[in-house]
Amino acid sequence: RDKTMDYAQFKTLYPDALACYRFLETLKWEKSFKCRKCANDRYFDGSSKFARRCTRCGYNESITAFTLFHSIKFPVEKAFYLAYLTVSGKKD
Repeated sequence: RDKTMDYAQFKTLYPDALACYRFLETLKWEKSFKCRKCANDRYFDGSSKFARRCTRCGYNESITAFTLFHSIKFPVEKAFYLAYLTVSGKKD
């Protein structure tokens, strides 16, 4: 029997963009921030919500940079669901 959640069920876990970005923040920076330009580990809030800006070189990194959600042209909640479907799909 297929146990894949439908979109309505999935939305109970990730109801909005904020929930998705909080989850990405945990995955991306849970251990620590490290600037991709200069390797500094100190930061302050970046130019947008969930972004981080390096205290040394000023590089601003968005929450979606270097993830499969970078530059998507549709809501991140739908992108999360598509990613879920991809990894939870049936294996032949």
